[in-house]
Amino acid sequence: MALALSEAGASVAVTSRTLESAAVSARAIAGQTGKKAAGFACDVRDEESVIKLIDAVLKEFGRLDILVNNAGNVVSTPNQAQIEDRPSPSGATRSRPISTASSSARNTRSPAR
Repeated sequence: MALALSEAGASVAVTSRTLESAAVSARAIAGQTGKKAAGFACDVRDEESVIKLIDAVLKEFGRLDILVNNAGNVVSTPNQAQIEDRPSPSGATRSRPISTASSSARNTRSPAR
């Protein structure tokens, strides 16, 4: 996705849990397209890391026009993974587990065309 956006003329910020991995991808994209690409470390499971990423991207690029969320290979179990809900008007917050699709639900999807 980042390569396609760069080929279309966009400057891209590439993220990974490690800066090295993101930087390697960003250099490859910039080398192939001639467009600006920069790598950033971010652990999307950590809200503070995401906030720091947004600040760093805005500092580097001056603005953020398109956001593609594509977090993959996150290792967790349904009992460990949590979504933090935002505070309600009363100030209360709650965590709820991320549910996963059952194997029967996964098997009912139509094949890709």
